[in-house]
Amino acid sequence: MIHTFGDSNAIYPWNSIHLDDASINCHQLVDKTCASFGMDKIDVFNIKNYGVEEGDIVCFIFGMIDCTSNNIGKNKEIYKEITNRIIENYFATIKINVEQYKNLTIIIECVQPVVKDGSCKQVAGTDIDRRKYTEYFNFKLKKACEEYKYLFLNTYKKYCGPDRFMNDSLRDVNLHIGNPEFLIAEFINILK
Repeated sequence: MIHTFGDSNAIYPWNSIHLDDASINCHQLVDKTCASFGMDKIDVFNIKNYGVEEGDIVCFIFGMIDCTSNNIGKNKEIYKEITNRIIENYFATIKINVEQYKNLTIIIECVQPVVKDGSCKQVAGTDIDRRKYTEYFNFKLKKACEEYKYLFLNTYKKYCGPDRFMNDSLRDVNLHIGNPEFLIAEFINILK
């Protein structure tokens, strides 16, 4: 069984993906950001309450809201410090959840490219700011995955247009991946 946990990106496009050898159980944690997930610890969110069992694959998909709203963008001068703290707490909470099991495969999905022109209610800073926040956030996700020995599902460049914003031809009507082709290919690739 594959479980996705996160903001709306844990639903879209995962709910449209069909794999021959595994089913996907999508869990959207409404109103949860990466920052709040990390701060709440296991008291608020425990994967055992969502039917995760030994041997399952668990994919965490948080960060889009943090990178495009005021969590990071409220103070442009210290966005790296804010991001570092968010990532540190995020991974500490994931670790607490994972330590309840002996055999889970943990995947952290990158934050997908931001949508250009501030559409889809993205509110923090300029398009360039949000892209910068997202790219730094993904850099820190990758580093933390290396440290914690989690798999990093990085499809960021696959979904970027030439300007490093979301390729409009690959997104849905909002800010999610619309065509999961690259997501599926990379997901299968990192599990090999």
